[in-house]
Amino acid sequence: MRELIYWDSCVFISYLEGTPGRIVVLEDIVHHIRNNPNRLLVTSAVSKVEVAFVSYERSQQQLHPDIEAQIDRMWADDEVVEIADFHELIARRARDLIRKALTDGFRMKPYDATHLATAQALGVKEFHTYDDKLDKFDTLIGIPIIRPYTEYPRLPL
Repeated sequence: MRELIYWDSCVFISYLEGTPGRIVVLEDIVHHIRNNPNRLLVTSAVSKVEVAFVSYERSQQQLHPDIEAQIDRMWADDEVVEIADFHELIARRARDLIRKALTDGFRMKPYDATHLATAQALGVKEFHTYDDKLDKFDTLIGIPIIRPYTEYPRLPL
């Protein structure tokens, strides 16, 4: 059975942008998954909505076709990432998470709940994110919510 690692949409954005301090780890994770058929990145189909552009497109208020092509290639790379469909079970789970978070004194955004519910439904090993506001929900979903890391970093050549 494959080991599934969930990437929140902000992780894909950091990967596309080549964010300093993050890109080396993210590239290493992708390299390891590409060379290890027993591991796979997964994310919700809503990530395709959230990852619509990169920061310099937003700051310039100008879209670049090459960036859109890069985003499309990333989603099409099924050796590395699998897109989980949004469906009724995920919707109900997400709603339940939002309601449970409220009783715990927290506010959970609908897209965050969708990501967490998808990860829970897929039975992922870990949920990777750079969103520090999600850490508090790990006990709620029973999955470690952590920053991306690599166990075996590649040495620069």
